[in-house]
This record gives sequence, C-alpha cells and structure tokens, in this order.
Amino acid sequence: MPWLGSKVKLSMLVALAVVLTAVATVAADPESEYELRSGGRIQLAANTDFIPLQPALESVVPEVDGGLVLNIEAIWKSYGGHVYFEHMPVGYVPMGDRSELDADAIWDSYVAAAREPAGSLDIRVTPLGWIIEPTLDPENAVAYYAIEARLGTAEPVVNLSVYDFGRGGYERITLVARSADFDAANAERIARSLAEAHDFAPDRGYQDYRLGDSLAPLSVAGVIADSLGAK
Repeated sequence: MPWLGSKVKLSMLVALAVVLTAVATVAADPESEYELRSGGRIQLAANTDFIPLQPALESVVPEVDGGLVLNIEAIWKSYGGHVYFEHMPVGYVPMGDRSELDADAIWDSYVAAAREPAGSLDIRVTPLGWIIEPTLDPENAVAYYAIEARLGTAEPVVNLSVYDFGRGGYERITLVARSADFDAANAERIARSLAEAHDFAPDRGYQDYRLGDSLAPLSVAGVIADSLGAK
C-alpha cells in the first residue's frame, strides 16, 4: 500500500466520517477488548462507541489514483470525533533520535506540499498550526503529533496521529475531529491514551525484533514526515 501524504489522507478521513454518521454503532463495555485483523488488540474505553467493521462499511473506503487510501482495522467514535486504526506492515522501523524530528522543517515542508495537487482530488487544504509538535517516546516505541487544518471553506479540523511501532511495522491511530469538538488542552493525554489502547500480538512488539526481520525504508522521523507529505 502506498504511503500517502496528509492532504489526501485527512480529506478522505473527513469524508469517511460523514458516511459513518449513518452507520450503527455499538456502545463499548468498559475494559472490553477487540481483536484486530492484524492479530493485535485494542482496549475499548468506557466512553467509546465502537463501529464494527463489515464488508459494507469497508466498501465505502475510497480509492485515489488506483491506490487504497486506508487500511482500516477498527473505528471508534470518541474524543469528539472518529478514531481510525490502520495497520501498516512496512517492516521494523528504526527508532532513531528525537533530534531528527525538526518540527519547523517538517511544518514548512507540509505547508509547501499542501499547495500541490493531490492526485485526482481538487482539495484546498490550509494548514493552521501544530497542536502537538512531532514527539518521539523511544522507551514505549511510540510517536505522535497533532495538527489543525481547514479543508476548503469548512470548519477547521484536528488530525491527531499516533504511531505505535512493532516488530513488523506500526499501527497508525488517527483521530479526526472538528476543532470545536476537540479538547486541545488535553491533546497529549489523548495521544498517550490512544497509544496505550493498542497492543500487538504476542511476539510482535517492538522489543521482539530479531536479526533478519524485514526493515522499513524509513526511520520514525521519516515515517512522520512522509505521512505529512513533507519532502
């Protein structure tokens, strides 16, 4: 699956959220777990409405330029928006160093990329600013950031992206919410809560890496920059 820039991805997630308003949700039982197609698990929070994935729901996930935009394993309605769990089996991603995450350089590149056409889509994205600058937590093999942007003339939205790294790739957990509905003051806590909600299958965690495992072509900093369309 190609890695697509945030311009396409954010637009597709916002569009999908509109479709999902008509999809039945299931109130999650506190502390209940859901097994993902990748073999991992997510811990469902008490304040979460869970959207079970079905073939009919998967069929609404759009394609852009012949490439699947999303590889969704599960969807929550929580934290004022929709939370998407995507499994990215790209290989073991080297953690790198916090110093590689140059927020100013990544932002400048993202702003420049937002001005460029996004494949077959005619989307005007106006980046508004960081809510959380790119953050690396190497002890827990987690990274995250949050941005605010406007699509066309619509209300501003928040894209909070969390990356939980494992032995064979990572789980990308993306919260998309209207800025007016998002608790920006607790953005860091929300990011860490989303990371803690996901667990890899046994022997598939980041610490389970073995010599000879497939390696990803990018470091953590490269994954974040690439997801934002930065160059």
